[in-house]
Amino acid sequence: MYNCVYAHRNPHGRGRPSLDEAHREYREIHLSKLHKRLISAFLIFHLLGVLTAPNRSSFLTGSLAPVYQPYLNLLGLASTWAFFAPEPFYAPIHIDYKIERKNGMPVTARFPEADNPYFFRDRFNRRISLARFVLATEGNLKGMFVHYLCAQYPDLQSVQLWSVMATVNSLQQVQKEGRKITDPAELQTQVLGTHYCEEK
Repeated sequence: MYNCVYAHRNPHGRGRPSLDEAHREYREIHLSKLHKRLISAFLIFHLLGVLTAPNRSSFLTGSLAPVYQPYLNLLGLASTWAFFAPEPFYAPIHIDYKIERKNGMPVTARFPEADNPYFFRDRFNRRISLARFVLATEGNLKGMFVHYLCAQYPDLQSVQLWSVMATVNSLQQVQKEGRKITDPAELQTQVLGTHYCEEK
């Protein structure tokens, strides 16, 4: 050990240090390496917490929460960010309707369609957002959707409406059960009643 430290300190062979100096220098080198490793480990730990903490809904953040949550709370870093995706996914929501006609067969359909008929999903997402807005209030339902159906079917006698909401699979179900995030986990149907066109 003495020779190794001596060679590291003075490779030209001049000024041979004492044994105490060699021991002291060896301890300094050893502690210096240990400090660097501890600092590197802390930086990795801190950066991983900073990168994962804002997205609390991710599976990785949920798995690391028991370790990171006290540390992030102490430093005030446990705030969430609102991430934006170019093609965000909306939980499917539909309006099922059955039209009784005065001079024809009944018409049964769903708005928007059960499957995305478009190449890009953003247009389908807008239709889901429209259905969500229509179902927000009774006035929207009658003033927008029923009025639209009455204009499309002049011989409409009555229309029965149902709201169909699909729940989204959790990240745990997607990871462990092999499901897709876009597959509806469960459909919840609610009767919206029978509606009629306004007399002109």
